[in-house]
Amino acid sequence: MDSFNDSISFSAPAHSGHVVLLNHIKSQWHVSVLLPRLHLLSSAILTYAAVATLLACAGWLIFILFIRPKLSPHRHLPSPDQGWAMFGLLHEPNINELEHWIDTIPNDGLIRYFGLWNEERLFATSPDAVKDLLVKQPYAFVKPHLQFVLADNVTSTGLLILEGDVHRRARKAFNTAFNAERVDKSYPVMLNGVMQLVDKIAEQTAQDTDSKPAGQTSILRGVSAASVDIFGVWGLSRPFNALAEKPRSIGKAYIELLKTTKRGQLTLDVAAKIGPELALKLPLRAVKTMRSIMSLVRQTAEDVVAEHEHEDASKDDMLQVLINSNNFSHKELVDEVVHFLAAATETTAGSIVWGIHLLSRHRDMQSRLREEIHTHIPSIKCLTNDNISATLERMPYLNAVIRETLRFHSMNTILWRQCVSSTATIRSHHIPIGTKVTFSPWALQRDPAHWGPDARTFNPERWLLDPISGGADHSYSFLNFGAGPRRCIGETYAKVQMRCMFSALIGAFEWAPIDADKGSDVGEEIGDNHALTLFKILEGWKLRCVKVDEWL
Repeated sequence: MDSFNDSISFSAPAHSGHVVLLNHIKSQWHVSVLLPRLHLLSSAILTYAAVATLLACAGWLIFILFIRPKLSPHRHLPSPDQGWAMFGLLHEPNINELEHWIDTIPNDGLIRYFGLWNEERLFATSPDAVKDLLVKQPYAFVKPHLQFVLADNVTSTGLLILEGDVHRRARKAFNTAFNAERVDKSYPVMLNGVMQLVDKIAEQTAQDTDSKPAGQTSILRGVSAASVDIFGVWGLSRPFNALAEKPRSIGKAYIELLKTTKRGQLTLDVAAKIGPELALKLPLRAVKTMRSIMSLVRQTAEDVVAEHEHEDASKDDMLQVLINSNNFSHKELVDEVVHFLAAATETTAGSIVWGIHLLSRHRDMQSRLREEIHTHIPSIKCLTNDNISATLERMPYLNAVIRETLRFHSMNTILWRQCVSSTATIRSHHIPIGTKVTFSPWALQRDPAHWGPDARTFNPERWLLDPISGGADHSYSFLNFGAGPRRCIGETYAKVQMRCMFSALIGAFEWAPIDADKGSDVGEEIGDNHALTLFKILEGWKLRCVKVDEWL
């Protein structure tokens, strides 16, 4: 400002009238006069901007709360009473609400409801509606952006989240890698891992520590670690030694990443509300931990793939089958290794611990299963017999317990799809592009309309009476492994692992809740059924455990 004043003084003419005029101009430009005016101007601009922002937000709220729902082509579909929309802006309905709607809202396979930010969803409630979604038009519906980004950042871009032609190409190679003959060869690997787990649990149970007294154990990490070790050997010819809990090991790191805690679930909730891209940029401990672990996991996957590519093709594992198919680039192979470390372990391990939870609460069923195991397998050493696969597969109560665990306590509560086809329909109802559709294996597998009045009761007996369908009236009432071309590629692998785990863990130990008078079969008090993730047991859950010495 001083230089500006100087320039005016320098150029001022001598005429007195001009001097008066120029002095007046100088007074208008003086800092003491100009700054308050600039302040008033900036305040006015900020005020107008704030008012405009508030009006825009108000307009947006009015649109999403009142106008958009009235314009929807789905407005004629049956809907639940979710209260005043304003109170539900930050709420995503969970499985308890969806299950209640199935019971109370008459519908023809579709229910319309609203989730976060009052965004519309369609809930496919019937087996026929899910058949339209998964079997008749499997590539007309894809995973929504939120689920894709979360999965991609935790498990990498692998088979379960691929779409369209890319999925078809990858699926063809995986069909060979997971065929029945190859999976049948996994029994020795699985049983070796399971027997190591039994030793680990026996050791933990005998110890009296600050976190637990003797006779108690937490099997969450042990089962997950054994699953990682088994897949490492069978799928990648790489022993990860996760049960050994070595520092900086990929097995231990991945288990740390995939454990379920209240803090972790809160982070997922934030990601859903503000968007995954923004959430992943926040300085949250969970985000930093995830990035650090994924860096280690990805580097290990790089090493495993490079080792397979530079050696001869003599390895007989999943990865070598993928390499031999010539369908994958180096990066795609790395992505699939990272992806299947979670996909081939986490859901199966979760189902196993839920099964142990259920059997700990139903001691009569547990005793009956143990008696069958001991009858067919006199001691744990007999698990190494050559014909053990046939023995396990023909044990009726063991397989009934496994099927009922998968039915009653599906890990998948709510699954999501988004329409990408202009010609898609569900139950003859046109689904516009962009529409989000949910379906629930949990709800369908516990629906009395299809499973009878005891649908929400844990009852393995139903599979002894009807080993094929368990008494359900529709083949798509059981969706634990999905349906159609996207049906879980690891279904047989998962069932084999569950046979091995249940036979060893129930044969070797007696299980009971810490407090038998508390809790429930559903287990909401020990797990988290968040609407965007698997229904998993929270870290820290413990059981009473007693060795069956005569079998060990």
